Amino acid sequence: MDWFRTTSLVRAAVGAGVMLAAFTSAQAQPYPSKPVRIICTFAASGTTDVLARGVARQLSELWGQQVVVENRAGANTQIGAEHVAKSAGDGYTLMVTSEGTFVMNPSLYDKLPYDAASDFIPITTLVELKQVLIVSRKVPVNNIRELIEFARKHPGGITYGTTGAGSSSHLNMEMLQNMAQVKLTAVHYRGASQALADLHGGHIDMVFAASGIVADQYRAGALKILAVSSRTRVAGLPDLPTIAEAGLPGFDGTSWFGLFAPRGTPPEVITKIHTDVAKAFENAAFRKGFLDPNMLEPNIIAPDVFARSINDGRERWGKIIREAGLKGN
Repeated sequence: MDWFRTTSLVRAAVGAGVMLAAFTSAQAQPYPSKPVRIICTFAASGTTDVLARGVARQLSELWGQQVVVENRAGANTQIGAEHVAKSAGDGYTLMVTSEGTFVMNPSLYDKLPYDAASDFIPITTLVELKQVLIVSRKVPVNNIRELIEFARKHPGGITYGTTGAGSSSHLNMEMLQNMAQVKLTAVHYRGASQALADLHGGHIDMVFAASGIVADQYRAGALKILAVSSRTRVAGLPDLPTIAEAGLPGFDGTSWFGLFAPRGTPPEVITKIHTDVAKAFENAAFRKGFLDPNMLEPNIIAPDVFARSINDGRERWGKIIREAGLKGN
């Protein structure tokens, strides 16, 4: 019995030693040592998906590892965010999402399946997205001042499409209503393509849309665009004024897309990801071949700066949401 117990103890110790050595070896491997997933909180083919796949390609080349994009869309980004929040904090599951996940949703919903303040580590914003205000040709206005005047004469008579209740296209229009003191009527869609199709078909009067997806149509004369939602003009459409310039000083509806990791991801992994994303965005070929054609303006910032900007945005948009009495479905 003594021999049997001794032998068992030795075997257990050896087994534990092997496991510890394997664990230590795994820990010693440089990150990443296996494929990385990027969860995109929007459907395939949209701006967020296109951005996520562009970033994935760059990181895959830098790391020599497969970086795959997985779309988990729905519920105003809540489905994808919940999945990432419950994932291991090891650097092998990341998330690309819009400001809505962290800035708007906490004010829109009484309960979220994730904690916007503690379940994630902000790594960096990736790009700023500038939206443009597109107006149907049947609406007899050609600039922001004329639009405001027309809306005041027809309260509730102008309809606008959104890419979903609580989306940036929706809240930008709510901000416009608030600042201009006009009343408009919202029509919610599941995405920009549906809203734009109905605009072309004359079923709605206005919509905010990403400048990159409508630039070619605008240049071809197929769309009437009044202004840009952001604080600065779009480089690729320099003739378009900002809404602030055109009649509503202080208007700023800039959107962003950012990169996040689950809570618990080691600081050295966060630093590695941030450094390599910055390298990717400094690549001239990536900028010229991907960012510029999609009118995506790079905005790589430090994690702590990103975290502060999220908090500031949450307060700013929370006020707009409360004043408009908005609630998510």
